[in-house]
Amino acid sequence: MPDKILFSTEIEILVQHINYGNHLGNDSVLSIIHESRVRFFHHLGHSEKSIDGTGVIMTDALINYLSEGFYGHKLKIDIGVKDITPKIFDIYYEIENKTTNKKLAIAKTGILGYDYTTTKPQEFSSKFIEIIS
Repeated sequence: MPDKILFSTEIEILVQHINYGNHLGNDSVLSIIHESRVRFFHHLGHSEKSIDGTGVIMTDALINYLSEGFYGHKLKIDIGVKDITPKIFDIYYEIENKTTNKKLAIAKTGILGYDYTTTKPQEFSSKFIEIIS
C-alpha cells in the first residue's frame, strides 16, 4: 500500500457476493474493488468514462486473499495510488473486514488512460495527476 490513503469507503457483503462455499467469492472481491474505484473517482469529481475527458481501462488486477468474509460483514476499503505516469497509474486497495477486525485482502489494479472515441491510450490531465500524486 502507498503511504498516503486518498480515499476510504465501506461496503457490506451482500447475498450476491456469496459463493457455494457460503463465503465471499473471489470474483465478488474484484467487483467490490471496482465499486470502490468508481466511488474514488466520483469523490474526486470524475467517472471512469471521463477524468477531465480521459476514460480509463483496467490493464491488470492482483488480489491477495487473507481471510474470509460472510454475508452481512462490513468491509472498509482504503485506496492509495502509486507508480504514476502521464498515461498509467496503479490503484492499491486494502480491504479490512470491520466485523472480524481482520485484513480480508490487499489488491492492485493497473489503470490506463483511454480515449473511447479513437480507441487509443490517452494521457491524464496534469491537474488530475497532481491530485493523485
